[in-house]
Amino acid sequence: MLGVNEESIMKFWRFTEVRTATPVAVVVTWCLVCTHPFVSIAKDASDEFGAHLERIEATVAEGDYKSAKRKAAKFEREMLDRIIGGPRVPEYLGEIARLHAIALAGVGEMDHAAWKWQIALAISPETTDQEFDDFGDVGRDLQAFIRTNPVLVDPANSMREKGSQPVPTKQPTIRYPKAQGKLKLHGSVVVQIVIGIDGKPYNPQIVKLSGRPIMAYSTLVGLRRWRFEPSMVDGTPVNSFMTITMRF
Repeated sequence: MLGVNEESIMKFWRFTEVRTATPVAVVVTWCLVCTHPFVSIAKDASDEFGAHLERIEATVAEGDYKSAKRKAAKFEREMLDRIIGGPRVPEYLGEIARLHAIALAGVGEMDHAAWKWQIALAISPETTDQEFDDFGDVGRDLQAFIRTNPVLVDPANSMREKGSQPVPTKQPTIRYPKAQGKLKLHGSVVVQIVIGIDGKPYNPQIVKLSGRPIMAYSTLVGLRRWRFEPSMVDGTPVNSFMTITMRF
């Protein structure tokens, strides 16, 4: 009646990591997801996502960083809307963060580029094995920027004294991944960040994930826009660690 054979159901079941007790529950879950555009790529998401990433990587290789930045941002939003789960999701998320980082570095947005690169490390460390040198001068510039910034390289060493607790002053809503919300999937992400003396967050690290990688990715993307009143010691701002728990 649904026009879906057993093989299709099992492919969908494995890809989305859905675990249910009966075949009836699988079909119900399938029906729910069919109302979302994600279902159109469920059977062959690897090919589609891989093709998107290859096109963005080619644009980076051509040195058209402005276009690469635009394409990476658009694809990132699409992934946040469509991804449910699957074994290769961390790999894809890490790759788009890495390419986005190089594109941002190419247009001179080094702070943002460093944040994206650290998202790649946090989500999928194996996707960052490729050396900065592989991206030419832009990759080396980003590497130098990260390595010469003490808040990024050794944040604990940059905190000589413990000051007051930093206070959030700007907290834009962190996006609930669309497909996750449609299926009423819940989870939490615990993230540690460094609050710089300028009140900006740096060096995101995932401390604990009780949910899906796409939730962690959305959290890290959103936290970059937060701002804080920095920690103070005798009236002077200092760097400090802060742990944030985001529940979906």
